[in-house]
Amino acid sequence: MLTALMLIAAAVASDPWADTIVEFSPSLDGRGLYNDPNAALGEPTRTFIDPFSGQTFRASVVVAPLNRDESGRKTLLTLRRGEFVKVRFDDPVEDDPRNPFGIDLLVFGNAFFIADTGIDPDTNMDAVTIVGGLFREPVIVAVSPTGEGDPESNPEAWHVFADGPYGDGLFPTNAYLWDSCAHAWGAPSDFTRPVDPALVETDFIGLSAGEAIAWYRGSGGGAGFDLAATPFESVQYVYLTSEALGEVDGLADVAPGFAVSGDIDLDGDADLADFARLQRCFSGGGGEIEACDCRAADLDEDEDIDLEDYVRVYEGWSGPM
Repeated sequence: MLTALMLIAAAVASDPWADTIVEFSPSLDGRGLYNDPNAALGEPTRTFIDPFSGQTFRASVVVAPLNRDESGRKTLLTLRRGEFVKVRFDDPVEDDPRNPFGIDLLVFGNAFFIADTGIDPDTNMDAVTIVGGLFREPVIVAVSPTGEGDPESNPEAWHVFADGPYGDGLFPTNAYLWDSCAHAWGAPSDFTRPVDPALVETDFIGLSAGEAIAWYRGSGGGAGFDLAATPFESVQYVYLTSEALGEVDGLADVAPGFAVSGDIDLDGDADLADFARLQRCFSGGGGEIEACDCRAADLDEDEDIDLEDYVRVYEGWSGPM
C-alpha cells in the first residue's frame, strides 16, 4: 500500500519541464537580470511585467517575454558567446511515435514576428499584421541520455543539432489562445504541444496576429526537436549554447496523443464534439461560412464546411481523451 501511494505521489509531482541546472558557465552568476540559469527551468513565461510601462503583457507571437513575471521571477537566460548551461529533466524525454508530428522536445526563447504596429496589453490581435520576418537569436541545442561531459569533450554521449532547428527561433512563444470572434484573449495555450513543423517563417508574413495564433492550433510555440534524428531512444540532459546572444525561457517534454488533424475545439482529440461542430456549421461545397466560430471547422481552408472537413476529423479520430 505504501509503495502504491509513493508511486502515485511521484506521478503527481512529475512535470514536463526541465527540472535541474546541472552545470553552467561561471559568468552566469545570477546577479544580472538575464544571466540567472534558473530562468531556464520550469514552465515557459505566460505573462511578464514590461519594464518601461509597468504593464502586464501576455507572451505572444508578436510580443516576446522579457524582464520578470508577476511573481518577480526572472523570465530569460541570455547566452553570450562561449557561455553554456546544462539542464536535466527528472523524467527522460522519449522518442515517442505518438507525439504530434514526431516532435519530442520543445525549447522556448524570446523570438517574435515583426508587426506593423505597437502592441499594448489590450491590442486586438486581429488588427495586427505580421509584416516582417522573425526576430531570432539562435540557440544551439545538444541532447544526451547520460549528460557526461559536454558535446566537445565527449561527443559520443551527445547529439548536437548543429544544423538546426535552433532554440529562440521558430516558433515564438504564444501563451494564450486568441478568440477572433470576441477579439479577446482566451484560455492558456499548451506548452507541451508543438506547432506543425511544416510551417515556415514566410507562411506567417501577411497574416494577422490572430490568424497566426490560430495556425498554432492550441500550441504555445517553441522550437521542436525530433529525437529520431539522434542515436538515442530517450534523453535526460540538454546542453544549450549560442553565438548570437540567444535566450532560453524554458524547455518542455512533448505530451503524446494529441490529435494532429480534426481537433476543431483544440482540446487535444478528434471526437464527437468536433463532429457536432461540423454538423452545426455544415455549408456544403461552395457554401459560405456564416458563424464566426465555424471558421475553425474549415479544416482544409477552402472557405466552406463540407465533406472534406468531415474526412479530416475522421482521419484524426481518437475519441475523448
